[in-house]
Amino acid sequence: MYNIIPAEVPKEKLGFMMGIGTMITACAVAFGPVFGGVVTDALNWRWIFIISLFLIVISLLTGIYSIRQINPLQKVKIKYGQWLSFAVALVCLMLSFTRIAKYSFLSVPVLGFLVLGIISLLIWLKYLGPIRKP
Repeated sequence: MYNIIPAEVPKEKLGFMMGIGTMITACAVAFGPVFGGVVTDALNWRWIFIISLFLIVISLLTGIYSIRQINPLQKVKIKYGQWLSFAVALVCLMLSFTRIAKYSFLSVPVLGFLVLGIISLLIWLKYLGPIRKP
């Protein structure tokens, strides 16, 4: 949404439309729990997901027919090693930080995962390479 608004809206209405977009995302945080509470009060908790799935399908169909592709699509080669190293880094860093509550900082479970996470991040940066502008 925040990519489409600057590309499609005239400059004189850009601030107004960005405000509308921000208002939509801000209201979603407030209305989500209210919607869930009303649905679980009236129906079963499973209906939250059924209704949400219905709304997602309507949004998908609306987007397919109303949002047009501005730039041509390009084939992108996925670097699986880069994604794997980034995933390993995030998991190891998360495990190291959560184990601090149980073990000391200089213990093997904490420091081991921390070092492995940092090494995985460095590998990810090596895979990333120089950033090229299109």
